[in-house]
Amino acid sequence: MALVPTLTEHKSKVNKAVFNRDGTLLATASDDNTVKLWRQTNDNTYELWQTLAGDGGHKDWVYGVSFAPDGRLVSSSHDKTIKLWQPDDTGKFTLIRTLQGHTDGVLAVEFSPEGDSLVSGSWDKTIRFWLNRETSLPRLVGHSDRINSISFSPDGKHIATGSRDETIKLWTREGKLQATFDGHSGKVQKVDFSPDGRLIASASTDCTVNLWQIDGTLVRTLVDPSLTPDQLPEDCTAPATHGDRVYSLAFSPDGNRLATASRNGTVSLWSLKGELLKTWIAHDNPLTQRINSLAFSRDGNLLASAGDDREIRLWKVTLAPARAGAFAIGADASSHRDRLNVALQTTIPLPQNQQTGHRSYITEVSFSPRKIAIAFPPTEAIASAGWDNAVKLWALDGRLLANFYVGHNDSVNSVRFTPNGRLLASGNWDGTVKLWSLDGNGEGSAPLAPKARLVKTLYGHDRGVVSVSFSPDGKILTSASDDRTAILWNLDLDDLIVRGCDWVEEYLQTNPNVAEADRKICQAGDRP
Repeated sequence: MALVPTLTEHKSKVNKAVFNRDGTLLATASDDNTVKLWRQTNDNTYELWQTLAGDGGHKDWVYGVSFAPDGRLVSSSHDKTIKLWQPDDTGKFTLIRTLQGHTDGVLAVEFSPEGDSLVSGSWDKTIRFWLNRETSLPRLVGHSDRINSISFSPDGKHIATGSRDETIKLWTREGKLQATFDGHSGKVQKVDFSPDGRLIASASTDCTVNLWQIDGTLVRTLVDPSLTPDQLPEDCTAPATHGDRVYSLAFSPDGNRLATASRNGTVSLWSLKGELLKTWIAHDNPLTQRINSLAFSRDGNLLASAGDDREIRLWKVTLAPARAGAFAIGADASSHRDRLNVALQTTIPLPQNQQTGHRSYITEVSFSPRKIAIAFPPTEAIASAGWDNAVKLWALDGRLLANFYVGHNDSVNSVRFTPNGRLLASGNWDGTVKLWSLDGNGEGSAPLAPKARLVKTLYGHDRGVVSVSFSPDGKILTSASDDRTAILWNLDLDDLIVRGCDWVEEYLQTNPNVAEADRKICQAGDRP
């Protein structure tokens, strides 16, 4: 995932983020007692547009915020109130009404799909339905603890509520309790209907996310197969979705994906069949990395994550369509083409398990041009790159030779060997190119293969690197990027030394502070 510029104007943790219907505004609610409106700019980033605070604003932490289809905004707070805001002709919001009725902080508030009513949930363990001017129904009592989350079904006929009492409840719009979903062993922090209304997703502090049918039947628990029970906190249920408590989730607008977020700062993307597509560290401050809210933009191209670190981070979502059954895999040497087909049909579908195979889509493979020295005895190899932030080296019989996890902070899109087989280049979605030595020269070793080391990280692109390729002599590396540029990197050390000497030769000869022995470094006889 590519990180769009981070929004940092809040002075305390951010509890909720939500896009308006056309994606031109992002609203955020914070413990700094404010709601902030962020406006989309021409380059598809967001800038602060308005802060709702002061005399008309909330007097305490703001927990909830929601847009109506017509552009109105509602917010809820620990000050026990709900506030309705109306945009004027300039797009600025003004307070039009304050709703009171809850006896404790209001943790969640949502507009109905039509925008003609509201539903709210509170620390006082009750749910209230609101029309334009007053409560339309008496308060609903059913949960035994505070209400953390509320979601309207897409047709507006049902409401799902998630509570600290570890249950999800399904209500009709008229206030009748239809079902109680039991299955979590921790507080339910977030509930959400799928866009087609057929599923309800729930996130819990038991470290799991469950998918339910609307009659309360558990469809599945999303499971990260790499997490073992000994890696989980004591209050987590195994098998788990995340390695820590799960605080938020969001369906993609097309209903094909589900994003989940945890206290440990990670975000994961899942197919609704339970396949883990991608996991990355979205908020990385160890003291404030908890993520409280996720929201997709209307077109599904952006994912907002809001957390205890006071930041809203926007991620460019780059996923293959959910219907895609395979990735194109390119062979870079025609002489190996038949061997590639044999390998893929036999032992290198790269098994999905934490010890060996990739944990997400494989984006590219590349053959070594000759035997590489990190194996004993030296052997020809295949390098594979994946969305799991990893590059792996495989022997042609399917043995895993090396894992290159160290240094990759995002998806790896491309991988190539130098013609002499001594270096491996990887192009990454974080905008970097990494060079790996396969003969032991470099900074840090790759797991399983002490001779495989990181030599250099090349910075120059503003967006993800989608392809890397070496010149036939291996002296030039080309990287192509989503920023619409290609960079030629000179890897010819002899040429670089000559150019460097041309640049500093006069300095070496004329500067009185240079040692006499150093003045001869660039003399012709000492050059390569």
